[in-house]
Amino acid sequence: MGVSIVSSVCLTDDEELFTYPLDEYMPKRSYGVVVRRGKFLSPQSQAFIDMIDQEFFAEYPALK
Repeated sequence: MGVSIVSSVCLTDDEELFTYPLDEYMPKRSYGVVVRRGKFLSPQSQAFIDMIDQEFFAEYPALK
């Protein structure tokens, strides 16, 4: 038993857990990917960036 602060990614639909949003108390965060211009990306890195692009533009189609 205890209290933890975790990302929503760590949670499942487990009925034994109670979640309390802390949006008004916690700072907003931004995430990004930084790559060097003209440098080679591994296939895994490129696949990750492609996946992020698809998810982002699916959520914000007006920005495409």
